[in-house]
Amino acid sequence: HPPTSLEARAALRLGKQATQARLRFVQGSREWSFVLKASDMTYSGVKIPAVLSKDDEEIFYERMYLLEELDAMLTGLFGQFLRLRIGASWESSVLPDIQKWVAAVGVQAPGANSDDKSRKKVETVSPRNEEIPPWEDPVETTTE
Repeated sequence: HPPTSLEARAALRLGKQATQARLRFVQGSREWSFVLKASDMTYSGVKIPAVLSKDDEEIFYERMYLLEELDAMLTGLFGQFLRLRIGASWESSVLPDIQKWVAAVGVQAPGANSDDKSRKKVETVSPRNEEIPPWEDPVETTTE
């Protein structure tokens, strides 16, 4: 799970950049998932919500509608990112929070030897919800 992965943070600290991201959009009982490629903003491996229509022609149009909805959500999300990125709060608030998150070492892995002096226990910027699996946990972006 990259947001809580020590390997991902180490790579970011070394200046590496993400090349793709697996995303999931949930709207009510409907769910879309896909992989977004950073180089050209294309997506692949798209999974759309179940189609309810029975007629072949209606199935096609419903699937196209669901793909259009995905495109609209992704476009809206990217627009929000651009407003944030070029906004006044980027340098003063957002970027320092990202840098703080990248610099965080994280919590010692469960089952690790607590006497091991080479590992330090540090509070994470965004604690996980332990009641749900990591891949379903929406990582909070706010800091305390």
